Amino acid sequence: MLSRITAVVNRIIEVCLAISFSMLIVIVFVGVIWRYVLHNPLVFVEELAVLIVCWFAFMGAAAAIREQDHLAIDFVVVKLPPVARKVAEILIATVMVVFLAIAGVAGVNTTINQFQVNSLILEYPRFLMYLPFPLFAAVMILYLIEFIVRMIRTKVRGNEDGHRVIWEVLHHHREKAETKMDM
Repeated sequence: MLSRITAVVNRIIEVCLAISFSMLIVIVFVGVIWRYVLHNPLVFVEELAVLIVCWFAFMGAAAAIREQDHLAIDFVVVKLPPVARKVAEILIATVMVVFLAIAGVAGVNTTINQFQVNSLILEYPRFLMYLPFPLFAAVMILYLIEFIVRMIRTKVRGNEDGHRVIWEVLHHHREKAETKMDM
């Protein structure tokens, strides 16, 4: 059930990433043309681009967490035996959940403080620039909980490359959940 929920959330994020990246390319391209070819800069381009980048960055971070593509320093963890590696992975994911929860609460407070403030040029509510962090911190927590549950349920084989075995099992479960969604 949890993997189905995260699969749906992941699909939504993937579509939003594609749309926001496309919008960013178009907006910046138009801004460059207006500024350097027509010599009449559009003042809203920078503000809109920054807003899109804020959303894009946190959506991308959430997607990276789900796919385990985020930056990690794992030179110690990969040298552990498979069972110890599994325990370390669960512990690391748990620490990440705690950090994201604490930071997410701070992000909610910052977002709430921006409710009465508008941007200078486009006059959109400034909280829209701060909202991606707590929102996608919650999504990252969901993904990490899914990871922790899968790790707990996954039996570690006595393979030298236990890390690879664990990831293959996790990705197999995700692919099954995403295949069920397509039906």
